[in-house]
Amino acid sequence: MFNSEPNIPDIPSGSIYGKAGMEYSYVTSSTDPNEDDIYYLIDWGDGTDTGWLGSYTSGESICINHT
Repeated sequence: MFNSEPNIPDIPSGSIYGKAGMEYSYVTSSTDPNEDDIYYLIDWGDGTDTGWLGSYTSGESICINHT
């Protein structure tokens, strides 16, 4: 069977505004056509990222915190 790439993840839902030093929670998910596990790397746009997170089941919602 051909191995397809996972679908592009949903844009993380959560606050787009906040106060420095406060922790906020974000939720995202993606699916894989082959039902393979999924890994995420989220670039927060502030010079930081999550590093690789996973593995997660295809379709599973994940919650990530960012300060």
